[in-house]
Amino acid sequence: MNLFEDRSSADRWGEDHGVAGRAVSLEEGTDLGVMEWRPLMDDEEG
Repeated sequence: MNLFEDRSSADRWGEDHGVAGRAVSLEEGTDLGVMEWRPLMDDEEG
């Protein structure tokens, strides 16, 4: 994950580095991260 000031900066960085992705708000990015990490954390908690 990278943080950018605005969508155009994120898009430009992706193009410059040959990286595909999508720009989302900090709130949406946090929600997506929680969904990805929750199963891993649940496994650790047993």
